[in-house]
Amino acid sequence: WVCAYANNQWDLDNELSDTPDDSSFRRAMRLAVGTISVVDTEAVCYTRVWCVFEVFVSLGGVSGQRP
Repeated sequence: WVCAYANNQWDLDNELSDTPDDSSFRRAMRLAVGTISVVDTEAVCYTRVWCVFEVFVSLGGVSGQRP
């Protein structure tokens, strides 16, 4: 999955939730078989909270379950 396609780009207000675990990104991750990070030489993606959350979830951090 590509995270940009998880959100309705024309209606982002309705895509936001009080908790990241209820977000459209997280719902898409539940349907995915796995995740992968495309990392540049400086690993800039890991300076972004959402990217770190994706790794956390991928490693089983939310509810002790993988996506």
